[in-house]
Amino acid sequence: MKKYGPVCPNHGCPLDGIGFPMPKKGTGICQISGVPFDYVIEVDEDDTQMKVDKFGNKIKGEKITVTGND
Repeated sequence: MKKYGPVCPNHGCPLDGIGFPMPKKGTGICQISGVPFDYVIEVDEDDTQMKVDKFGNKIKGEKITVTGND
């Protein structure tokens, strides 16, 4: 099952400890190294990255930025 959300920039694994529903800004921990990474989810307000959901509806895309010192 593919998990949606921020991933570790070094290992590509989903970050743990984010919670549900996922906040737009926070800190997650890499599953492999245990290092915390800050992330920010920005919604594309310009409609330049429209996506199609599983029902065929157009939705705004997101840009996920992950930062850290690993």
